[in-house]
Amino acid sequence: MVFLRREVLANYREGTWQHDAFSEFTAILLDEAAIFPCIYATKGYKSEEHLYMFIDSDDLSDPRHIKALADNLSYYLPRSRHLGPNTSLVLLAKKMKDSRTVEEYNTLFWKMLNGLAKLDPKPWPSNIPRDIDTAEWRLCFAGEPMFTAIQTPAHQMRKSRYSPAVTIAFQPKWVFE
Repeated sequence: MVFLRREVLANYREGTWQHDAFSEFTAILLDEAAIFPCIYATKGYKSEEHLYMFIDSDDLSDPRHIKALADNLSYYLPRSRHLGPNTSLVLLAKKMKDSRTVEEYNTLFWKMLNGLAKLDPKPWPSNIPRDIDTAEWRLCFAGEPMFTAIQTPAHQMRKSRYSPAVTIAFQPKWVFE
């Protein structure tokens, strides 16, 4: 299930992990003293062009989370152009007591993307290479090339990738064109 910002605030009251994850995401996004965040993300947030989803752990390889992401992307992508020019689907995970390493999060992230590809209802676009080691590779789902970025608690040195809980943004490639 995906939510607009106002729906997140209406459905998840203070004290719930979802409210906390959303509040922390908002604080990072609107921190004017920080070099990051991304201008597209900030504009999209302020104009309420994002949709949000929640998962109850930081285990991105969990089949439940991969299925939920596939379902939510299937809902989001056909509507994305109507949401606005700076839209994103933002996945917010429950903050866990023990953080993983950057390498562990990276492995889980790629397992999620691999699982997502297996659930894709459409064939991979012929103009996008499937080899992730090529400069032209893009994550694709439902025929739509996307940009995705993960933020984790383990990213202490690279502040643009830090978040108190796992946060992943999925943006259609057309946002950047």
